[in-house]
Amino acid sequence: ITSIQYLLSNKQYDQIEETYDSLWKKISENKFGWDVSLHQEVTAVHDQLNKELSSVVQEFYKKDQLLQQLMANARAFLGKEQPEAALKIYNEVAQMAKTMPSIMFEHKKTIERDVLRLYRDIHEKLGAATIQKVHTLSRQISFQASKIRPYLLSGNIPLSTEHYLKLLSMYSEVPQ
Repeated sequence: ITSIQYLLSNKQYDQIEETYDSLWKKISENKFGWDVSLHQEVTAVHDQLNKELSSVVQEFYKKDQLLQQLMANARAFLGKEQPEAALKIYNEVAQMAKTMPSIMFEHKKTIERDVLRLYRDIHEKLGAATIQKVHTLSRQISFQASKIRPYLLSGNIPLSTEHYLKLLSMYSEVPQ
């Protein structure tokens, strides 16, 4: 009983269930005689557990609703071809998902699976956007490079330098 109260006070919900089950197992195995004080203590712990876990479950579902809303917003950004904005939301979602208590293990596992799917979709969109950006920049760099040669051959160093600096600027925009 003391262990359960300690775990409750420290919000170690993952261990409470096991300890509570162990308490009932010991009570049933030892076949205690009727003891009013033991009954009152077990009842008090049960009521405390019920109250505490009820608030944890309510908080869990509130966070779940917020997570679902944020993931829907991220998916909306993906639909608008804005994967960078979706990634920002994903980072917030991932942090929040980590803080969800494990007491609702199966539901938390489902949430984590949804978060991973969102990450995969964002990653795919970012990859496609990066490939498109590299392709576009590659064409622009080739065009810019072709403009430099005539200026160099004609001896126009200031214009060739200007175009070369533009070329370097474009090159620095190429994603890693």
